[in-house]
Amino acid sequence: MSRSDGASSTAKSFVGLDCKTSGPDVDTHRMIQIGVCICGDQVFSARIGWRDAQYDAESLRAIGIAPDDLHIGEPAALVDRALCAWLEQLEIAPKSVIIVGWGVSWFDLSFVTRTLPTFASTFLCHRSVEIDSLCHALDAAKTYNDQPKSFEQWKTMAQRVAEHHALLAYGRTPQWHDAGYGALMSWLSWRWLRQIIADPSPASGRPRT
Repeated sequence: MSRSDGASSTAKSFVGLDCKTSGPDVDTHRMIQIGVCICGDQVFSARIGWRDAQYDAESLRAIGIAPDDLHIGEPAALVDRALCAWLEQLEIAPKSVIIVGWGVSWFDLSFVTRTLPTFASTFLCHRSVEIDSLCHALDAAKTYNDQPKSFEQWKTMAQRVAEHHALLAYGRTPQWHDAGYGALMSWLSWRWLRQIIADPSPASGRPRT
């Protein structure tokens, strides 16, 4: 299974990541679910339970979790160890993981570092890929079907392609409230957008030169 995109003296693993939290503030709220995708059929997902979690009601409504259910799940320390053991079993090298996703560098990473410190310190390198940034880079700069596309169009297309591929290749129906599914969507969106960047004229009817 290839996890590295491009030759390097130290192989890097581009890993889809998503987390669900009880609110937006890392100093106040808690991570309640983590999803990590190494490739389409290798997804780690776990629920983290808290007895004392503060929460933002709107955030919980957005992910379909009731306040009374915040205690459901394993302690964070156990999830941290389980995730590290899973990555070791897959022979993921220390400091090799480049996280990929929507808002991973400014939102998810802060919760991951606080909640899963062993995973963060052992496996994460100091790089990440923001899918929003890729879509901004493509905004009006790259065509699809010979037509320039906006940031919002690239973002929508990436998510729809990811949903389609997840269903056809892995039998996964849309479950955006689930962090494991979100991690898979991040990984599939990244793979598709990378192909778009590499293709001179994606989905074009023009002959290749």
